[in-house]
Amino acid sequence: MATVVEMSLRSVLRACLLVGLPLAVPSAVAGHEGTGPWIDVPKPELRQGASVVVVGDDLEPGDQVSLELLAAGVTYPLGSLTADHQGHFTAEAELPGDLEDGDAYVQVATASGWVASLWVHVGDGSAAAVGEPPAPRAPSRSPAWLDPSLIVLGLFVAGAGLAFGRAAWRSRGVPRS
Repeated sequence: MATVVEMSLRSVLRACLLVGLPLAVPSAVAGHEGTGPWIDVPKPELRQGASVVVVGDDLEPGDQVSLELLAAGVTYPLGSLTADHQGHFTAEAELPGDLEDGDAYVQVATASGWVASLWVHVGDGSAAAVGEPPAPRAPSRSPAWLDPSLIVLGLFVAGAGLAFGRAAWRSRGVPRS
């Protein structure tokens, strides 16, 4: 017959195993933010005829990506590319020289159906060209609690809590029926 200490030790080992399982999750899943694809324009103040850099991440590896600039009701194609094997891309394109000063947005669309856009400002930055301040950037990420790795970790922690609770309940010394 096992002693109370041996039963508690077994329960603790089981709980440690449940808590330790998330460490066995592949790094590609555990390290990824899980909030879906996103884009960024590191320098959102642009000038006509200058280049714009667009960075994207968390796309499908090898996904076809097309870039456009939408300004004053006109769509300007900026090019297309393929996401790398990790789902990242960095693109540099030249803006048309005939763009009007004002707000515009860079739009990225993929062959898998994902579309995102980000506000930028086109102009020379002078008070006459700027006018109203540019519209704030729209958020491009989902809430962090939607991250699948956090949900899995939460389930493991809940399981470990149940195992500890069960072990404590059983070790109270109450005879079993």
